[in-house]
Amino acid sequence: MTDKKIDITELNPNDGIEAYWLKFIHRTEVMAENHRVFFYVGDDEKFIIEMIVTYHDLSHPYDLMHRWYKHGWIKEKYDTHIGINTYYYDKDNDCHGWYNPTLTPDCKSVDFDMLLPYSPENAARLVAAAIRMEEMDIRHDW
Repeated sequence: MTDKKIDITELNPNDGIEAYWLKFIHRTEVMAENHRVFFYVGDDEKFIIEMIVTYHDLSHPYDLMHRWYKHGWIKEKYDTHIGINTYYYDKDNDCHGWYNPTLTPDCKSVDFDMLLPYSPENAARLVAAAIRMEEMDIRHDW
């Protein structure tokens, strides 16, 4: 586990395309210091992206990162990774998790290609991907 202090609200877009999608963020709310932040998208805030930074203890043999590596699902171990949950409220105010880039399209597994260590650039990549999916209605459905 790392003791490094990070500002998880910092998003550093890698390019103009990511910067374009990130401009739709209306408000940011930190729920747990260096752990969880909510990005509210659009003036109506009907789409919320929860970003969670998970810290791994790579010295512990049962840490989840070791299992993913052992099974060949990841190529290297990270001391952190970014998790995304999405909350989309439709016209009936029902909540859906359709627009999550960190899950496979059938929502049955983590998309290990999108399992990224925490950095402002990787955070921007995942948050922008979720906003793009919502704006273009690219759904990952249960």
